[in-house]
This record gives sequence, structure tokens and C-alpha cells, in this order.
Amino acid sequence: MSCIVWNYRGLGNQLTVQELADVVQAKAPAVVFLAKTLANKARLEYVKDRIRFDKKFFVQRINKGGGLVVYWKNDILVDVVSSSLNHIDMVINKNSKAVWRFIGFYSEPETHKWHESWDHLRCLHQLNLLPWLCTGDFNEIVKQSEKLGGLKRVLPNIISEHQSAFLKGCLITDNIRVACETLHYMKNHNSGNSAFMALKLDMSKAYNRVEWSFLKVVMTQMGFNDRATIHDCQKVMDILSSYEKVSGQKLNRDKTALFFSKSTSGDMQRQIMGALGVTELKQYEEYLGLPTMVGRNKRASFDQLKQKEAEIIKNIPLSSTNQLDKLIWPFTPSSNYLVKLGYRFLNENSEQSQSSVQDTAFWKKVWGMEVPSKIKNFVWRASKETLPVKKNLCRKKITQDGQCETCKAGEEDCSHALFFSSDVQVMWNMDP
Repeated sequence: MSCIVWNYRGLGNQLTVQELADVVQAKAPAVVFLAKTLANKARLEYVKDRIRFDKKFFVQRINKGGGLVVYWKNDILVDVVSSSLNHIDMVINKNSKAVWRFIGFYSEPETHKWHESWDHLRCLHQLNLLPWLCTGDFNEIVKQSEKLGGLKRVLPNIISEHQSAFLKGCLITDNIRVACETLHYMKNHNSGNSAFMALKLDMSKAYNRVEWSFLKVVMTQMGFNDRATIHDCQKVMDILSSYEKVSGQKLNRDKTALFFSKSTSGDMQRQIMGALGVTELKQYEEYLGLPTMVGRNKRASFDQLKQKEAEIIKNIPLSSTNQLDKLIWPFTPSSNYLVKLGYRFLNENSEQSQSSVQDTAFWKKVWGMEVPSKIKNFVWRASKETLPVKKNLCRKKITQDGQCETCKAGEEDCSHALFFSSDVQVMWNMDP
């Protein structure tokens, strides 16, 4: 008898369900346990039918998070003993010689609650002495051989959240700004006796302020010196080695690189690269998908992004089935072309072109007004019907109707709210 256990992180995507169905067909398990389904009862029933299983037991998701489910077939006897948000405990083939116990488990994702998950498992273990298979997602290293030093729990007590890769209230794009600002300063530093070096470790800090003066003060407070020696480089490697042993992780040396300021001599660069055992960061390497430095030729810097986007577009399948190409007229529901439709299209296109010229002149005047930028932005939003008036709120299902609450005379679009509502008319008619 075989089982499939999977933390699926959501069964709402049809491709995800298809992937599960393919795996089930290939492995032919008797039991399937899925954690973090993020699905409701109807969706779980659909998945059961899709993978061609007969029965299920599930733990309902909370709001839009969590959720557990077990599927099995009619040819095995399953007795569900207990369940919670974190587990499903079952006895397989009860009252037979082949009886055994199955627990599908999903540990608390928050590190400060991990001890609660392990206490929970210990309690479950004491309830039954049957042969036991306990499997699932434990959100933690579960074997001592998987880590070095056994000190993984110590890290949260000695490393603050401000030393992590991401900070609350900051975006991943802030990391890009920090890296670009730092490298930009170093690239242009080519005078004086001081020289700078950056060690890229495939990790960064997401600060809200990225000016070099700010970064320099922060790095000074963290213990960085104005000058570094080969001995200091070895100290850095010793610290990284200790970090690997304590965390059980391994530094990705393929993504680790150095960047030197122009004032760093060639001999010093070679000595440092030899001491650290890493390569030099080239000018147009990427960080989080964007070039770390942009020179005068900005087009060359971003050509790779355009090429990637073009490849993604070219790889979009046109159809899941083989279909013959055919000519269509995209401006009618029937897709059929008539001469009168072409004539109408040309006339409308000509009118739009004339209107576009007039719009361009109008917007030049608007953007050229000597008023605060927020007023120009308000005018632009009003003309594009993007203000939160009742009509737009109703269209987005935020309110029940789009009627003007002041005059009850019709829908409240931007024109009505600014010019034609009864209260607004009073103000427009007042003397300046």
C-alpha cells in the first residue's frame, strides 16, 4: 500500500489539480493526504472525482487559509479517530491483521508555535500503540543529521528581524534600490586613497531610505570599517562558515560575487578574490531580475528583460487543440467582414484621430498649469472617470446602486458629481 502526502498551498488552480491527477495516476496510491488546501467543500469534492477516489475526510479551512483532506478508495477500510486544524488521525484496516495507524500532520508555520506542534504529536502518539505512519509538513528540520550543531532554535534569539532579508512594510523592490544605490556610488568612486569592495551573498536588506549617507552610517553601526584587509576577509569567511553550521544552510557560492570600486588596485582585487574564493561581479549581472547598474546605454542594460518577455509571449500556446487558422473581422460578434463595416470603421478611426489631436493640445495646457501636481492629477482622474463616485463604486460591487444621494436625479458619474449635482450647481452659480 502506498500513500501520497503533499503540501499543496491551494487547490484552486486547475493546473494544480491536473498535476495532482497525473501524479496519482502514475503512482496509484491507496491514500492521498493534502495539507494547506485553501479549498472549500465543493472544491474538495471536485478534486476527489478528478483523481478518481471514492471517499474523503477533510478539515475545513479557516477563512482563506489552511485546510486538510484525506482521500481513499473503497477497497480499504478507514476509521477516522480524531482531527484538528493540524492533523487527521485514522486507523487503516481496523479489526484485521494488517491494521495500522496513519496521521497526516501540518505543523504550525510560526516558529514560536513549533513546540506546540511537537507537544501535540507526543499526545497523539500516546493514544494508540498500533504500527504508526506519521507524515506531512512539519515546517522544521526533523532529523539531527539534516543540520550541523543542533542550534537552529537559537538563531531567532540572537538575530533581530531587522537583519533578515525582508522587513515588514517594505517591498522586495526596495532591495533592488539598496543594491543599485550602493553599487552606483562605488562605481563612481575613483579618487582619493580609499577603496571600496562589496561582497554579494545573494541576500540584501530592505531599508526605506537608500541614500549612501544613510547606508554608510548603518554599516558603521553594524561594525564595518572604512578599510579592510586580507585578514578581515578571512574573518568574513569564518563568520559565514559559523552561520552555515548553526543554521543548517549552505551559502550559494555560485551566486556569491564581489564588486570593487575603481580606486581598488588590481593586485588588491586579485588577493581578495583569492582569499574569498569568489568571482568579480560583472557590470550587467542581474539582481532580482533587474540589472544592478545602468550605464549610458540604457537600452543595452534592459535588452535582456525585453528578450525574456518576448520569449514568454512566444511560448504562450494559441490553443490546446489543433485548429486551422482562419481570417476574422474582430469588430463584430459574428467575425464576418462586410464592406459597410469596413467603411464605418475607417470613418470612426478618422474621427478618433482628429479627437486625439485635440486631446493632446488640451492635456498640454493641463500639465502646464501652475498649480500643485495633485490638482493636475485630480483633473486627469476626473476626465478618465476613475474617481470613486457612486457609479464607479457600484460597477465594482462596493455599493448597491450608483444613484446620486444628493439630488436623486440620476447616476453619479464624475461629470454629475463635479458640475450637475444640485448642490454643486449652487456653488457654480455663486459670485466669484
